[in-house]
Amino acid sequence: MVANTVYSCKGIAERLVTMIRDVQPTIREIQYSGVELSNHRQTQLRVFFEILEKARKLCEKVLRCRRWNPKHVYHANKMKDLEKKISRFLNSQILLFVLAEVCHLRVNGDRIERLLSEQNDTSSFPETLMEIETGNDPAIQQVGLDLGKRKVKEMMFRFTDTTNLFGISGMSGSGKTTLAIELSRDDDVRGLFNNKVLFLTVSRSPNFENLESRIREFLNDGVRQRKLVILDDVWTRDSLDRLLSKIRGSTNLVVSQSKLADPKTTYNVELLKEDEAMSLLCLCAFEQNSPPSPFSKNLVKQVVDECKGLPLSLKVLGASLKNKPERYWEGVVKRLSRGEAVDETHESRVFAHIEESIENLDPKIRKCFLDMGVFPEDKKIPLDVLTDVWVERHYIDEETAFSFVLRLADKNLLTIVNNPRFGDVHIGYYDVCWN
Repeated sequence: MVANTVYSCKGIAERLVTMIRDVQPTIREIQYSGVELSNHRQTQLRVFFEILEKARKLCEKVLRCRRWNPKHVYHANKMKDLEKKISRFLNSQILLFVLAEVCHLRVNGDRIERLLSEQNDTSSFPETLMEIETGNDPAIQQVGLDLGKRKVKEMMFRFTDTTNLFGISGMSGSGKTTLAIELSRDDDVRGLFNNKVLFLTVSRSPNFENLESRIREFLNDGVRQRKLVILDDVWTRDSLDRLLSKIRGSTNLVVSQSKLADPKTTYNVELLKEDEAMSLLCLCAFEQNSPPSPFSKNLVKQVVDECKGLPLSLKVLGASLKNKPERYWEGVVKRLSRGEAVDETHESRVFAHIEESIENLDPKIRKCFLDMGVFPEDKKIPLDVLTDVWVERHYIDEETAFSFVLRLADKNLLTIVNNPRFGDVHIGYYDVCWN
């Protein structure tokens, strides 16, 4: 068995090299298309690129070796695993979907440019763009948004004359972008800014040249009036500062997992209440607000409970469970209770989305955050216990440990609870209690 594995090692490497060579033209077409894809598509491609790069390096290492090596058994098994992952990705037709999106966005981009040249009205640009990005059922989009819209509008109407920076903050998958899009379409907001609203997606790797060009075009339209610039998916303070330096005389709404605006002018997105979460899942799975008879309501509630009020998770799971029998739902509940992804879509759109947020942390803070996995799920963690663990494990002082807690709270990766015995508690990934 071992001899066969060793013998087949170079054959697997040659097969993998051919597979990578065949898929590279498609990847290059996507990379150099000049089109900015949605966040979950970017995550899917990033994961696939990383797998291809690992496979390429390992194949080169194996093919350079001219004599038998005991590590060939390990390399052969590793390459078989990589080959399965690449094949699974290609068989899922995700690349075809991405290419279709690239073509679709190119066509719509041309249409947008024509609209701009014909109407000379910059405010039409974000509306057209958002039709491409948010083609969901309006009923689904509205679930849980009323409170957020009301609070952000109150904040903007109250402080517009005294500040030019507002914020929407929340944990990954909490519906920040959906809320920002709905605000950009809201009649009251558009009335306040005379329909001069620009919506831009910044992303983790911003194309500053393109963003700054769009901002200049929007602001320098010859019309002197109040305008609103919405900067969505801002990852860092540096990215925000660079863009704000180009924005003069407008009101700005920054949407980020981190809290980048003043706390007084920042709305922290609240997770969905149980009835809202139930309604959202049912709309996605059954196209109605509640489970149909005779479907088990208890089974639906178990799935809802596992989603912890996260809109992204509820939407993705609801779509995955559409037209599925109760027995399939039972298997989903078991997988979720074990912390496993339900399917590839759930893994790429929810798990990978959250993983990306964690990867963006400073390495030492990331290690501390991952330590929290040893605590029981959905239980509040005493602050002094958590900081003591970090001090002992990572050789840091108490002040540094406490600063890590605050930085993770700022990024909405945990929630600090002043008194666990009173009032409702927001559940982030973990709750941390003050003594």
